[in-house]
Amino acid sequence: MQLETERRSLQEANDALTAAERRLVGLQTELADLQSQLAAVYSRPSLYNTTLHERRDLLSRQFFHSVLNKSSCLNYLLPDERSDAIADKQRHPSIFKLPHVHTTRFKTSFVNYAIDHCL
Repeated sequence: MQLETERRSLQEANDALTAAERRLVGLQTELADLQSQLAAVYSRPSLYNTTLHERRDLLSRQFFHSVLNKSSCLNYLLPDERSDAIADKQRHPSIFKLPHVHTTRFKTSFVNYAIDHCL
């Protein structure tokens, strides 16, 4: 009789352990889903939790990289590309030849700003 009671209590404990293991596996998969959702939210740049300067910089970079595409209608605004022979001799070569600037207005134009800051 005592052996039967112990066997029954062991079976109940085993059933409780299996149910707890199933619940743990379910919680682990739910945690993995939440972590992937959080990673997706934080991996893309948010325009709402940043300063105005950061937003301007991000949008300027995105726009400039779209202008770099050869099929872009604004690609003709970019200066000529620097030759590899000259670029190899410099430590931090720029892809484009920077134009000679005579006025402050031209110096602060989008193309010159982007060449200096986005590459």
